[in-house]
Amino acid sequence: MLRRELLTRSGLALAAGAMGSSAGWLDAAAQDNSPKGAGAVTALADDARPRLARGVRLQEDKARGGFVLLAPERVLRANGTAVEVLRLCDGERTVAALVDVLAARFAVDRARIAAEVAALLIDLAAKRMVEL
Repeated sequence: MLRRELLTRSGLALAAGAMGSSAGWLDAAAQDNSPKGAGAVTALADDARPRLARGVRLQEDKARGGFVLLAPERVLRANGTAVEVLRLCDGERTVAALVDVLAARFAVDRARIAAEVAALLIDLAAKRMVEL
């Protein structure tokens, strides 16, 4: 059975140049079958090099507008802010470098961006959508 859910508690309003707290990063179009417990990521090191997991891709959804994160049997609709973060997750940039790029691009407090990026990446790692 399919259901929609909010995957994260808050999101960045980078386009507006300020932080937001009411919007989520992603909407799930599939049931959350994420593994819980052992092996779950609870912290993110600044030197981690995030990348999309094997079989996962970020794709523009021309029919509905916006972007989706596609994985086997799962589809997540990403908001504009999540897209900005995910585009930088190439396996070469560190989390610290990723945060620096976003802070420079949108003139938002670096510490706040770091916390939001960490929350997004930890959520996606727990769902096996991102590798850290």
